[in-house]
Amino acid sequence: MVASRTARRSGALLLALVTVVALLAGDALWIHAHDGRWGLVPSVAPGSLTFVGRDYQRGSRDQDLPPGLVPRGSTSGGGTIYTEAGAKDPSTVIWVGKGDRIWEYALLGGP
Repeated sequence: MVASRTARRSGALLLALVTVVALLAGDALWIHAHDGRWGLVPSVAPGSLTFVGRDYQRGSRDQDLPPGLVPRGSTSGGGTIYTEAGAKDPSTVIWVGKGDRIWEYALLGGP
């Protein structure tokens, strides 16, 4: 009887461990699909991102958000995506910001 109870506890612990690993793997896969990198926490400004069906690569970090930009979306980590007002899609340059941090992104592959 004691052995049976121990086996049930071991089985439950193993099931819980497998569930946690599966959830973490699913999270890592989701982040990789959105940010292009492996991790468990999404990045505010990932190294690359897809916006309006086009791929962008992160470049320099700007000091200030350039004037005349409008918010157009968000990253998986909570950053806001900005483009120039009236810019046609796909924009050749976009910006991602959160708080006082701003990054510039360039379109990959041309318009």
